Amino acid sequence: MSSSTLTIESLTEEVVEFYWSSADFNGLPVYRIEAESSDLVPIVIAAVRARHIDVVRGDRHPNPHIKALPVDPIEDQIAKIEQHGLGHSCLYPTKEALQIRSVPDKYNGKPFDVDLAQGEEQLTFRHFSLTTLEWYRNDPRFYYNMDGVRGQIYVKDDSWDSNSEGIDSLSLPRFGVSFDDELHPAVAVSNWDLHKLSAQQQVWWKQHELPGKFYLHPDFAANVAGHWSEGLSLYDAVLQERRMINELSVILGRPPFFRTDYTDSNRPRELSFLIRPTRREFDGFVHMVDKLLSDDINVKFFRDEVTIAERATKDDGTVVKIPRGTLAIFSDWIERNFSPSPKTKEEVDQALKVLKDVRKLRQRPAHSVSVDEFDLDYIKEQRELMKRIFQAVRIIRLMLSSMPGAASFEEPDWYQNAKIWTL
Repeated sequence: MSSSTLTIESLTEEVVEFYWSSADFNGLPVYRIEAESSDLVPIVIAAVRARHIDVVRGDRHPNPHIKALPVDPIEDQIAKIEQHGLGHSCLYPTKEALQIRSVPDKYNGKPFDVDLAQGEEQLTFRHFSLTTLEWYRNDPRFYYNMDGVRGQIYVKDDSWDSNSEGIDSLSLPRFGVSFDDELHPAVAVSNWDLHKLSAQQQVWWKQHELPGKFYLHPDFAANVAGHWSEGLSLYDAVLQERRMINELSVILGRPPFFRTDYTDSNRPRELSFLIRPTRREFDGFVHMVDKLLSDDINVKFFRDEVTIAERATKDDGTVVKIPRGTLAIFSDWIERNFSPSPKTKEEVDQALKVLKDVRKLRQRPAHSVSVDEFDLDYIKEQRELMKRIFQAVRIIRLMLSSMPGAASFEEPDWYQNAKIWTL
């Protein structure tokens, strides 16, 4: 386009066409416009004032080729042009300019593409019911990870179908947790990541979108802004305490206290927020946590220092050995091998009580016919239970670290300084 034919209207049409024809809703770089700066600058300023065009410079987000964030106010855009020129900025059609035009047919059936085509920012986050994740968590074809702050979903290599437009082609490399004013959790996904989903998947997520005001989890918000995580979720903190307990076991010359070591690749899928706040989901969570704690205690850790099985005589006179429960064995071992102060003993007793309470909660559905129910209070109950569990495993770790021979153990610096999120 020559400078002699450049007008506000023609420039706007060129910017709109470039925006819609680009692969990822990119802005039109000013260097691609065939016009002298002296001609282009006043027309761009006029187009900004008329709300046809926005100028993105890359000073708020490093990539000016995407409209990642809300644009600068009109007067700020103009002031920057007058002070610094157009530089390496990109031009975008305003939402006002796009809303009076018909969205191209290629976006039909893709609700989040339509939103971007109408000028939505790419790093604006949408919020969805946790039930959106249920399919992926329960389907073994997916790699699913949710740590209570952020998560990822990928189709496993052996399940990938390059010709599929449905569930098999899903890839969601980043989603996070958000909360409403009542601290009810939701799934937060950016417009950019939603745009990468297939049409079928976009419709699936759109059906689960939540209205109202939500706030990103502070740690996830920091990640989005390009900062390191500030802490760990309660779920990850419990796994880290387990790892340190096993490290202490080795330093003490014993087998690992817990039989299983969980990492990101094999962490239990259920170790996160309840996908549905129901009695059945909560009971399943308790069952998983009990297997993670009491069920996973390694009786070999205690060597022959306590009785791990009791002798019993059957009616026919046969003598058999009946294994004792791991919590009873652990309690006896503490009594015989640990001499805490009164305050420490109270804390250790409380830790054991937490493990026993989890066991009782697990046994509740096993010995009764329970009716499932939906109740948002299960979210609060899960949160409070996880706080108690974290304190319990931490006390166990501190108890072991105070034993003779454990002096060489050092808590990792990153963990000492980490914030444990209790949201």
